[in-house]
Amino acid sequence: MLLFDGPYSKPQALSVLLDIAEALDFSPKNRICTGDVVAYCGAEVETLELLKNACEWLAGNCDEKTTIGHLPWALRSYTALSGSCASG
Repeated sequence: MLLFDGPYSKPQALSVLLDIAEALDFSPKNRICTGDVVAYCGAEVETLELLKNACEWLAGNCDEKTTIGHLPWALRSYTALSGSCASG
């Protein structure tokens, strides 16, 4: 299991992490981002596109404020881990 936090709209760093996860044979279902994917006026769209099928993730406070209702796939259901989120 790979657990990581806060890409904060930095797709370059996230891309490196996902490459390492792939090299270490972590499947997307065994990669969990703990939130704050988008923040601080970075490259939000690019970061979300990288995560779209790359891992599961919880919504951080930054994500809740910026993605709900706009990108239906962005917040996956994590009822067991974080309560109800939008599903996609």
